Amino acid sequence: MKQKLSTSAWEALVSIAVGFGLSLLLQWLFFVVWLGLPLSAFDNLTFTVIMTAASFLRQMGVRRLFEALHIRIPMSPGTAAVIAERNRQQTVECWSAEHDAGHERGVLAKAGAIYALWANIDHSSRVSGPPRVPPAGWPWDREWWKPADFRRNLIKAAALILAEIDKFDRERKRRSN
Repeated sequence: MKQKLSTSAWEALVSIAVGFGLSLLLQWLFFVVWLGLPLSAFDNLTFTVIMTAASFLRQMGVRRLFEALHIRIPMSPGTAAVIAERNRQQTVECWSAEHDAGHERGVLAKAGAIYALWANIDHSSRVSGPPRVPPAGWPWDREWWKPADFRRNLIKAAALILAEIDKFDRERKRRSN
């Protein structure tokens, strides 16, 4: 996903502010303290401002160049929707890593698979709304079965499978430590 210009500028400004302070301090330590060269505070500040401006322009330019050359892989709308759904599951539904860890291996992926399979079933003959009874194999209580349209079901499926992958990776990392 392409970063907005304002976000790039904010990121660059924070980085530059840190660099500015560090540069000011290091120049004083190197030229005045270590080498014993006479460097007025004004000269040190002027040189730091010039180098900071150059650094800011370099950072903004390099980021824009990388985006123009597509060095960062752009995110498709589907991928963005899956990530947004996973974020919604964590922030709105409050499904944390600790909560996910409480599920047996494969349960999140199984729920995702059921949503994916359900997405492809023709429901046009249904009289009204999604079924209240989850399909066979649904791993949780009926209240958590919330089918929607084709795309939304696929997004939920992918987000649940992503949660299973993240859970697996956390467990593998924990075991290796």
